[in-house]
Amino acid sequence: EGTKSTGQDIPPVDRFIFVSESCLPVTTLEETEMALFGPKNASDSSASLYDKSWVNARSTPNNGYSRQLQWDAIRADNIPPNYIWKADQWMVLTRRDAEAVATLPSQHLNGRQLWPAFRKCRASDEIFFPTVMSCLGIICRQDGEAQVDDFSKGESCAGRIRRRRITYCDWSQSAKNPASFTSQDWKDVVLKARREGCLFAR
Repeated sequence: EGTKSTGQDIPPVDRFIFVSESCLPVTTLEETEMALFGPKNASDSSASLYDKSWVNARSTPNNGYSRQLQWDAIRADNIPPNYIWKADQWMVLTRRDAEAVATLPSQHLNGRQLWPAFRKCRASDEIFFPTVMSCLGIICRQDGEAQVDDFSKGESCAGRIRRRRITYCDWSQSAKNPASFTSQDWKDVVLKARREGCLFAR
């Protein structure tokens, strides 16, 4: 006879993966676990290499649309421009970083919510999380970096972030929407996504 779970035997969620209904996995569950958590028998020092959020963030607009409808849509008296960052809306947050974002109002703003500052911002899901993480010091420029963009080298921002895409998208046909693909394209899409170290394709 089975026993009911009390919830105490369920391990805590340690990674929060942001994906949409149009994202399909390109790796096995075992490969995804390895990418996010590392080997099960890893030493503490090795495990710390994997204890990072995946946020493909940049500190500057990547086009005029982004400048006008994202950066300029946030009032400077709410958030100074140098704290505004943008990232893919598909990301992975560690429990530590997710909790820091969720508790920002109560821990630092006397209960005041920050999300109204993004009300006029287009595609605010690309801006909200990395900007809040920037305000918390989780995402920042490395010493000597004037900006972080598509040409910046390295994965890490402040040691806690891996600047890696979790979801493969093909933007070569349009700057507004990623290319669509059919079942006939899937094999090639999977190969490209896995080659870039992505876990999903959109």
